[in-house]
Amino acid sequence: MATRFFSPLELTPTTTLGTWVKSVAASIPQLEKVAQDQTPVITYTFPRHLFTSGWGNQTLVAISLQYEVATAALDAAITTVVNRQRMALDTRIVANATLADTTAFTGTNTVGTAVGTYACRVALDQPFEPLDQDTVTCAFTVDCGATTVFTIRGILIETS
Repeated sequence: MATRFFSPLELTPTTTLGTWVKSVAASIPQLEKVAQDQTPVITYTFPRHLFTSGWGNQTLVAISLQYEVATAALDAAITTVVNRQRMALDTRIVANATLADTTAFTGTNTVGTAVGTYACRVALDQPFEPLDQDTVTCAFTVDCGATTVFTIRGILIETS
């Protein structure tokens, strides 16, 4: 099993809703959503070259969002959707496939909602080796309360 960690300043997600601030606190890069009662979607896009190494191609096993909840708990547990976009080499048409996954939380509690630090691990039910024409996205929907401060510490890709 191999892992690759990216700080939010290296691999920045696309976000909806809210005010997001990139910063470095105590030498730790982070992406912070200021307190607002919203449900943003945080989407990471992983091009195929992130799954290769000096030893050849890698099979994507899981994606983990490292995050912190401060001030007040989330209103609900984070939900996730993983998609694979594959371009057909002959027609150049892109097809999307939603991949089955199992989401688990480690940290302050087992649902990842209380004030504390967490990892939201999204394990693919059927790991696969991305092809040259593949891109993978992972969307995290976060239900923030009015005073919740949500901070992304990074994203971890697990391959085998």
